Amino acid sequence: MQLEKINNILHGVSGMNFHQAETMRNFILENRFENILELGFNHGVSTCYMAGVLDELGRGSITTIDQEWTRKAKPDLETILIELGLTKYVTPIYEPTSYIWALMKMLEEMPKPQYDFCYIDGAHDWFTDGFAFFLVDKLLTPGGWIIFDDFNWTFATSPSLKNSELVRNMPTDEKTTPQIRKVFELLVEQHSGYDDFIVKDGWGYARKVSTKSSSHMVQIKKEIVYQPVDVGLGSVIQKIYGKIKRTVSK
Repeated sequence: MQLEKINNILHGVSGMNFHQAETMRNFILENRFENILELGFNHGVSTCYMAGVLDELGRGSITTIDQEWTRKAKPDLETILIELGLTKYVTPIYEPTSYIWALMKMLEEMPKPQYDFCYIDGAHDWFTDGFAFFLVDKLLTPGGWIIFDDFNWTFATSPSLKNSELVRNMPTDEKTTPQIRKVFELLVEQHSGYDDFIVKDGWGYARKVSTKSSSHMVQIKKEIVYQPVDVGLGSVIQKIYGKIKRTVSK
């Protein structure tokens, strides 16, 4: 199913935009992903775009996890999947509190790595997604990729959350810190099991190493690009974006 057809049906529904969908399509096709894990789907826009790519490939599956309240989203994931004819590619899991619990159950039932790609667009906080990274790592096959969405998102600039009681009661630094960026920089980039990092267009990419060897030494190369970024707090900062390559040699 072409992305344009999906976009016509999903037009106006909040979620992954069409430019991101095109980027995701190219990334999935280039890497031939077949077993996808998604954390956070809300209305299911990103899920449907990815399912559309699997439909192009003619194979594959997506396991996507979010909270129970998403069943009542308007529109909801399963209704859209039926309309698009993409239901067979997607297994939704609904959790009362967090996808963290569902990941724990997956590790109990299927402890071996099984997913070649994970897209994380859920809690957007250090506490949940920092832990989620380590759980996903155990489920990700060697050579598999993770994408973290909303790299520079903050609670303080969220239109739907910034005035909520939860955010009003947060310490200032928690409100204003891009927490996914902290997860990526402090946990993912420093993890010895990952060797390729890209930060681009609000996404953080990381690849799990294909092989493991304690005798390997890791060399890190960075290609740095300076780009102004509006952080939504009345100021503009110079954010370093770049692609970090780790080459492994004996």
